[in-house]
Amino acid sequence: MNTDIAKVRLSCPQDAIAVVPHLLGFHPSPGSLAIIAFADRQNTGVLRYDIPPASHAAALNEHLIRCLASQCADEVILIGYGPAVQVTPALTSTREALDGLLTIREILRVTNGRWWSLMCENPACCLPEGSPCDIASTVPAAQFTVHGSAPLSSVGHPPPPARLDRHPHQRQPHRDRHVPAWAARPHQRRGHRRAASRP
Repeated sequence: MNTDIAKVRLSCPQDAIAVVPHLLGFHPSPGSLAIIAFADRQNTGVLRYDIPPASHAAALNEHLIRCLASQCADEVILIGYGPAVQVTPALTSTREALDGLLTIREILRVTNGRWWSLMCENPACCLPEGSPCDIASTVPAAQFTVHGSAPLSSVGHPPPPARLDRHPHQRQPHRDRHVPAWAARPHQRRGHRRAASRP
């Protein structure tokens, strides 16, 4: 793949959904969550895992916090794939685990070709019945495609759960970079921080 891809800008929720398959190399299957991590407003990685049973959620969230800390992440976008009954509780659990540690820019659910925001309550902006998810028509998807990105179908053998998958164009963290206070002490939470409602 061409490594000269231009910087991709996410200007709406659909853009965030569109880049996940290109960052992972495959389309997430129903029953999975993806977390796009940012540090200083630059993408540092994307994490994908299967939604665990409720009894395992706490342990997985602790692992997620450690992964995000290793990337010095200060912002994330959470995206869940599948029916609301399965995805919404998982997104809520992850949100609660990360709340106060970093900024959650957006929380999205993708089901049957439509997306919902769990942070936006404005029906004029985010339709109650969900918004069509035409990711192929987005500018970010077109940028990746032009440079040779062709995500595989979700059918097959995706990476193991809770693995941080790096895209070749993602920035590598520097060892001498400033580490956010929360990342240095992942079990000590700071005060609540208002999350942005849009990517």
